[in-house]
Amino acid sequence: MPAWPVEESCKGLMATDNSDEGLVQGLYNIANVYYNGTGNLNETCFYNCPGAHDALGSPDGWQWQECTQIIIEMCDSGPPNDFFWKDCDASTVFDSQVSYCFEAFGSRGWSTSQIKENYVKNTFGFSYAGVSNLILTSGTYDPWYSGCLKRNLYDFQTSYQRGLYVFELEGSAHHLDLRQPNTCDPQNIENVRFQITNILWCWAYPLQCTQMNSKPADLPPFIKKSVDCKPVFYGYPWGQQ
Repeated sequence: MPAWPVEESCKGLMATDNSDEGLVQGLYNIANVYYNGTGNLNETCFYNCPGAHDALGSPDGWQWQECTQIIIEMCDSGPPNDFFWKDCDASTVFDSQVSYCFEAFGSRGWSTSQIKENYVKNTFGFSYAGVSNLILTSGTYDPWYSGCLKRNLYDFQTSYQRGLYVFELEGSAHHLDLRQPNTCDPQNIENVRFQITNILWCWAYPLQCTQMNSKPADLPPFIKKSVDCKPVFYGYPWGQQ
C-alpha cells in the first residue's frame, strides 16, 4: 500500500460526486488502495481479507488474551458515532465478549473462570509511580491514540530518570516505530528508533553505557518524504546521531 493509505483513500473518495454511482465508485477507489495500491494488478475481483489477527503469528494468540487476561470492552455503538448498527452498550459489552469466547474456545475447555476482567489492574496496577525500564510510544494517527498515555498528562517529564520513557509520534499510525524501516519513514520515526535502540543497548550493557537513563531528545517535526518507498535493512543509525 502507499504511505499514509487513509489519506490516499480519502483522495479517491473525494474525487467522486455524491450520486449513488459516485459513492460506489468512491468505495471502489478506497478498496483499490488496499487490493491494488500500485495500480499494476489486472484483476478485477476483490477477495476476502485475511483475519484481523492473522499477521500476529499464532492464529489464536491475541483472541486467547482477550478471553483471559486482556479484556478489551468495545463494540459498535451505532449512529451518530459510527455507521455500523448498534450491537451492544456499556451494560452488555462484557457479556458479548463472554459469548464470543465460548464460541471461539468453548470446545477446547474454556470457561468463564478463565476470563479475568480486572487482571491488568489487579496484577500490575494503574500507577506508574514505581515503574522502571519501560518504553511507551503512541502515534497520533493510531485509532488507539485517544487512550494512550501522554507525557504532559502524567508525571512523565522526569520519569526517564528511572527508565520510563514516553514518546508521542506525530504522523505515525499503529506502532510504525516497530515496523520494517523504510526510505519513506519521516525523520521523527527514524530518530525515535535511534533513541530507543540506544536505550535498550544501555539496559542490556549497563557497564558499557555512559548515558544510562538520560533525558530523551525532542523528536524532529513530522515531515513527509517524497521518495521511492523501499525497505531499509541494517540501516542503524538511520542517519541519526
